[in-house]
Amino acid sequence: FANAEEASTTFTVPAAHVTVTAHFTPSYSERTLRDPSTGVTVRGSFTEDAMLNVKSGTLHTGDDDSACATIRAYGKDNGGPLLLYDIRLSAGEVQGEVDVTIPVGVGYNGRTATVMHCHRRELEHIKVPVENGAVTGTFGGLSPFAVFVPGGSDGRGNSRSTGSGVQTGDPVELVSAALIMLASLAVCASMVFSRKRRCAKRHR
Repeated sequence: FANAEEASTTFTVPAAHVTVTAHFTPSYSERTLRDPSTGVTVRGSFTEDAMLNVKSGTLHTGDDDSACATIRAYGKDNGGPLLLYDIRLSAGEVQGEVDVTIPVGVGYNGRTATVMHCHRRELEHIKVPVENGAVTGTFGGLSPFAVFVPGGSDGRGNSRSTGSGVQTGDPVELVSAALIMLASLAVCASMVFSRKRRCAKRHR
């Protein structure tokens, strides 16, 4: 080959039959991929054709997968995961570690989340604060991710979020309920007082 290390090269074909095998090395670049349906983003070194695919996931099964078994056991002791996603590529390749951001809702801001990841049947386990309604961590790759937030599950893995970013039982809801009760009492008291005044006028 005239320039074997370059992307293109030339060579002289010998008289005898030969077999030429080309080996292509993928080209990687730093990119951020986002899943529009869940808002999950992954930043890392991807090939140009990489496409992110996020689905509500299930953990791996089998006795040889101790990582997913540990996640299941943790869920039983801590009320189940708030979110369980199978995050992977539907096309392309990734190289090295990735930064994964998973939205959980602004109602959980300030709480400490536990993120567990089954990476090639090895457990990755981090604790991170919820900031701007999301958790972010660096992991060895992609596959199932489970997110646990204190007070974020009903025990069956279902979020208690109201959908507006405020959780059931949060101080905002309690204050609103108290104000409504006070307003109702004020209306009732006003009606009773008005009725007493009318009765007093009739007996004069």
